[in-house]
Amino acid sequence: MITPFVMLVAALAGAGGGFALRVGIGAPAAHGADAAEEKAHAGRTAASRGEKDDSHEKPSAAHGEEKAASTFMKFSRQFVTPIVVAGKPTSMMILDVNIEVDPALSGSIYAQEPRLRDAMLRVLLKQASDGSLEKMLADPSVLEDTRAQMLVEARAIAGDGVLSVLIMDVGYQDL
Repeated sequence: MITPFVMLVAALAGAGGGFALRVGIGAPAAHGADAAEEKAHAGRTAASRGEKDDSHEKPSAAHGEEKAASTFMKFSRQFVTPIVVAGKPTSMMILDVNIEVDPALSGSIYAQEPRLRDAMLRVLLKQASDGSLEKMLADPSVLEDTRAQMLVEARAIAGDGVLSVLIMDVGYQDL
């Protein structure tokens, strides 16, 4: 009778601690950004009054420009591609891929995930069959070529709102 109660209390304490940790980690970053912004505005205010600017910060190159931040579409699963040598699978490449999109696409891009996933996998399988994918770890140009081909495919499906393809992680596993 007491064991379920102890387990419930432990679960609630763990959930509360996890929530507090997540909130605690996110707070300093936001505070630091606000402090930097306030300091930058204070420097411009002092300069406009003819006072000496002691902020020692360079003005932002994008100041005055309102550029919307992009959003990122993270695929629900990693891409696993077999490396086949002489008709036999010898290893696997595991890639974590994100797509950077215009904020206007952020609501609709996830509805296109199956088509995008199919297109990305098609690029990876083509490169695996011609032998270039396994060279990705040693040759950065192969990584860039893969990214460029994926971008072309993603834009064909979702339009010009697709800004870039990011390959976040690459793993290699022998079979």
